[in-house]
Amino acid sequence: MQNTPLSQWKIPKNQENKSILPHYLWILYMSNNILKITFIAIAISGLLNLNAQNKGIALNFDGIDDYVLSSYDGILDSSARTMEAWIKTTGNYDPNNGGKQGVIANYGDVKNSTRWTFNVLFNNAIRIEVAGNGISGKIAVNDGKWHHVAVTYDPKDTLDYRLYVDGTLDVAGNLTIATNTVKSVPLILGVRIDYINYFEGSIDEFRMYNYALSPAEIAKNRNNEICDIPKSMVAYLKLNDGRANFSNFTKKTALDFSSNAKNASLYNFALSGSASNWVDGAGLLGGPSETRISAFHCDSVRSPSSKYLWLKDGLYRDTLQSVFGCDSVILVNVNIGRDSAVIPIVACGKFVSPLGLKCTADTFITEYYSSINACDSIVSYNISILTQYEQTVPISTCEKFTSPLGSVVISDSMVTDSFIAQSGCDSLIHYLVTIYKNKYNTDTLNACDSLIFLGNTYLKSQWVQHKYATYLGCDSFQTTLVRISPSYFNSIEVQACDSFTSNTGTTYYNSRTITERFTSKNGCDSTVETKLTIFRSAAYFDTLSACEPIILRDSLYTRSTTIYYWGKSENGCDSLRITLLNIEQINNQIDVQDSMLNLQETDWTEIQWYDCKTSENIGKDNTARILIPYSGEFKAKIMKNDCEKWTACVSSQRTNARAPFKSSPIIVFPNPNTGSFQIAGLNAQDHIYMFDNQGKALNFNRNTFNQAIFEIPNFKGWAIIQIYSDSETPKVLKILIEE
Repeated sequence: MQNTPLSQWKIPKNQENKSILPHYLWILYMSNNILKITFIAIAISGLLNLNAQNKGIALNFDGIDDYVLSSYDGILDSSARTMEAWIKTTGNYDPNNGGKQGVIANYGDVKNSTRWTFNVLFNNAIRIEVAGNGISGKIAVNDGKWHHVAVTYDPKDTLDYRLYVDGTLDVAGNLTIATNTVKSVPLILGVRIDYINYFEGSIDEFRMYNYALSPAEIAKNRNNEICDIPKSMVAYLKLNDGRANFSNFTKKTALDFSSNAKNASLYNFALSGSASNWVDGAGLLGGPSETRISAFHCDSVRSPSSKYLWLKDGLYRDTLQSVFGCDSVILVNVNIGRDSAVIPIVACGKFVSPLGLKCTADTFITEYYSSINACDSIVSYNISILTQYEQTVPISTCEKFTSPLGSVVISDSMVTDSFIAQSGCDSLIHYLVTIYKNKYNTDTLNACDSLIFLGNTYLKSQWVQHKYATYLGCDSFQTTLVRISPSYFNSIEVQACDSFTSNTGTTYYNSRTITERFTSKNGCDSTVETKLTIFRSAAYFDTLSACEPIILRDSLYTRSTTIYYWGKSENGCDSLRITLLNIEQINNQIDVQDSMLNLQETDWTEIQWYDCKTSENIGKDNTARILIPYSGEFKAKIMKNDCEKWTACVSSQRTNARAPFKSSPIIVFPNPNTGSFQIAGLNAQDHIYMFDNQGKALNFNRNTFNQAIFEIPNFKGWAIIQIYSDSETPKVLKILIEE
C-alpha cells in the first residue's frame, strides 16, 4: 500500500468562517467517528507545530516548617542577578495587619548587606532585602491566584533594583546600603536562612540568572517552561518532580535543570494530599505534555513526527519536540478505511460547509471528500438556521461608559454586548462610544484680611470649587485657592540691659516705646509696638577684714587679696562686686631659751606679757623677746590692727649667770626671704646650726667667696638659726622662707 504524507491530503477550505472547523471536528467525532478521514487529518497536521499546554506541577508549602534546600551558593558579591518564580498564596504577610514575612527564596549570611532575600511583606506585596535594607512593591499578591514575580539587580543601572508582578514593573529604586552577598547558607526556598518567616502557599518554576533580565525578556518567558537551557541560567527548579495531590513519599528531590545541576532536597513536607505536597502548577506553555488524537485514512497513517507509517487500526505512540525543546507524547488512535454520515447542523444566522457552500436558510446538502488515494467519504448536512440579530448604537457620554453587560471604557472605542435569545443564538449590540472629558482648572487668589469672590466674602484661606457646564454637556471644575493673609498688630514689652537692637537693626540705649512696620511675604503689613525698658549693669565695692583664713563664696582665702564676683542684679543685668579682703594672721608660736622668751611673730601692733598663774601684766610690753623676771609660766597677747591672739603658756627657770653677748650685733636679712639670705656680724670662728620648728636639723649651703651668704634649698616655713661663739651663749635667730 502506498504511504501518503499528511501534507498531500486534500483539506477542505473555509475562507468565510475559519472558526467553524474545531466545532465540526467535535461534531464529527461525536457522530460515530464517521468523518475522521478529513478532519482528523487536519488535527494531526496541526500537531506538526505543537505548542504544548502543560498544566504542570508545583510545590505547596504549609507555612509552618516546609522548605527546600539547594547546594547552590548563589551569585555573590555585588554581581548582577535575576530571581523569578510563580507563586500562589492567600497568606497574610503584612506586619501592620498582624502578619509576618513569607520568604520565597534567599541565600547568604545574616549580617547587613550579605543576605539576598526575595519575600512577601508589607501590604502583602513582594520585597527584596539585603539584610539591613530593602525595597517593597505595591501590588498585593495574596489573592489566591497564580502570579509571576521577579526581581532584578544591576549595579550599573541608575536604579539598581526592579520588582515585577505578572510581567509588569511594580517598583524600581536603590538601597541605602551596599549589596555584598557572601557565601554562607546556600539557596533555600520557603524560609529565611535563619529558619524563620516560612512561606505559606505554592511555588512553581523557580529560576535564577547571572544578569538582570530586561522587561521584554521577563514578559516573553514568564508563561513558558524552558527546555533549551541558556548558560546564563544558574539555577532552575521546575518543581515538576511529583504527581499532583498523590502519595509522593519518595519524591523528596527537586531537580535543578540548569548546567550547575545543584539538585535541592525537600524537608518536613507531608507529601500526601492537597497541601504540603506536589500540587497542580501554574499552567505554563512549552513543557512536556501528553495528547490523545484519532486519525483516519483509506490505506495508511503517517505519524505526527513522520518517523512511523501505521497500516492497521490501533493505538500508537509518537513523540514531538515543541518549540521550546521539550518532548511531547502523542497517543494516536488509528482507523484505516472509508466512511459516510448524515450530520444534523444547527447554526445561528448562516452555515458555511467545509467545501465553502454558504447556507442562510434551512436546507439539506451533500458533499464528497476524498484523498489522493480515492478513499471517498460522503457527508450530508441537515441544516437548520436560527435567527441572529446585530445592531450598532452610537453613544456619547462624559468620562466613561458602562455597557449593560458591565464593559467599561474611558476613551473612544467600540464595545460589543452579546445577548442570548430564546433560540440560543447570540444577538450582538455594538456601541460606538465617544467619550468627552470633564475639565479641571486651578488658580490662586491672594488678599489681606478678607476677599469678596463670586459674591461671597472669605475671611480665612480655603479651597473654593465651582462647577460649570461645557457646550458638550460635560462638567468643568474650577478650583480656586483663596489665600487670606492677615495684617497683624502686636504689642510686646521688652526689658534689656544697657541697650536693645530691634528687628529692623536699630539700637536703643534708653527706655521708650518703639513702633515698627513689616511687610509679610504675601504683601500684608504687620505693626509691632515694643515697650522698651533699659536697665543698667552696675559695679559694687566693699571691704572685708578677718583675723583667720576665711571661706567666701565657696572659696578659701588665706591671705589678703582683691576678689571679683560677677552676678545678676534683680533685673537680670550683670553686676560686678569687688571685695577688698584683708586677712590679719598672727603667728602665736613662742619658745624659751636660757630664760629668754621669743615670739615668732615679727609684724605686730602691740605685745603684752602676762603671768599665766596671776594673769597680771609683767610690764614687759611691746617687745617680741624678753628676759623673764622670775621663774614661772608666762604668755603673751599679740595684737595686730583689730586682731589679737594669745600664745600658749610656757614655763622657764630664771638663771642669774649669763654670758654677755659680744659687742658686735648679728643681723639676718632679708627676712622673710625665698631661701637665700645673709648674716651680718659673723666671726670666722663662729659655729652655725639651722633647725625647723620641730628641732630637725636643716641642710644649708654657704657661699665660698662671700662667707656671709647662706642658702637653705627645698624648704619653706620658719627656720631657727643658732650661732655659737667662744665663751658665749648661742645666738638664736628666726627667719621665714616663703615661696
